[in-house]
Amino acid sequence: MENQIVNSIGDTIIDNNSDLLVDIGELGIDFVFDDSPLKEIPVVKTIYSIAKTGIAIRDRHLLNKTLIFINKLNSNNLSSEEYNEYKSKLKEKDKNIYKELEHIVIILDKLVEKEKAVILANLYTAYINKKINFSEFKNFTLILDNFLLFDEYNLGMLFKHDCQLKDMQDSYGTASRLISLGLAYNMSGFVRNTISNNISFNPPKNDVAITDFGRKFYQYGILNDKLE
Repeated sequence: MENQIVNSIGDTIIDNNSDLLVDIGELGIDFVFDDSPLKEIPVVKTIYSIAKTGIAIRDRHLLNKTLIFINKLNSNNLSSEEYNEYKSKLKEKDKNIYKELEHIVIILDKLVEKEKAVILANLYTAYINKKINFSEFKNFTLILDNFLLFDEYNLGMLFKHDCQLKDMQDSYGTASRLISLGLAYNMSGFVRNTISNNISFNPPKNDVAITDFGRKFYQYGILNDKLE
C-alpha cells in the first residue's frame, strides 16, 4: 500500500494539474471522495482504490494532507530550475527521491493538523532548492509533529530578536516546548574564557534565544508563507 501511495504522489507531482489542485486546503475531506474532478488525480485514485471497501477517516485525512502538500510544493517551485531537475529525476524513477517521498508519506500520516502539510512542503522546497540538505530536512520533519502551531508566534519573535520570558505568550510553557524541540535555548549569562578557562557571569538582558536549527526551521518552514 505504502509503495503504491508513494508512486502515485510522484505521478501527481509530475502531472502538476494546477486547475484541480487549486484551493485544496479549502475543501472538505468528504468532497475529495465525492463525485468530483479530484478523482482524476493519481494519488486520489490510488488511495480510493486501496480503501474502496470503506474509506476510513484516516485515509481521508491522509489524502487531504497529501493534496495540500503537493499543491503547496508545486506553487512554491513552479519556475524553479532545481524543481525542474527534481521532476526529471521523478520521471526517471530515481530511487533516492522515492525514498524521500516514502519518508514524507510517513510524516504526513502522523500529522494531526493539515496546516502542517504546508510547513512540510515549504521545508521540502528548501531542500529541493538546495538551501538545506536532506539530513536537516529529515530532522525538521521529525519534530514537526510535536511542534505546536500556537508557538509559531513566539518562534517568530525569537527569529527577529532575543526575548524575555515575560514577553512571550504562555511564557515558560512556550519556551520549554521550543527548547525541548531544539528550536530555542536559555541564555544563562555564564561565559567561559577560552584562554584561562575561567567562568564569568554577566546577567543577560533577555532569557531566551533561537538556535540555528530553530532559525532555519522558521525561515524555510514558516516564514516562506509570510513573505507571499
